[in-house]
Amino acid sequence: MSASPKLTKRQKAAKKKLNEHMTDLKAAISRRDWSRARAARAAAWDEVGRLADHLTRDERRALWKYKLLLKAGEEQARQARRRNT
Repeated sequence: MSASPKLTKRQKAAKKKLNEHMTDLKAAISRRDWSRARAARAAAWDEVGRLADHLTRDERRALWKYKLLLKAGEEQARQARRRNT
């Protein structure tokens, strides 16, 4: 059983912001608020860039999945608009 690595104050702050952006992203996806989801995803990637790769492995995977959901949701919205015009 290995101990989790100690985070610096700057890493802790970035991790906290990253978690907030991930929560915002999840909420925006569930509301189908695509522009807010896109902005939250971009902000989350900014925070991921401030942390070492080994500290953000799970978040990177989640961001990839959210990207796929976001693209699919935007495409469905476009198709719905085309059908309604």
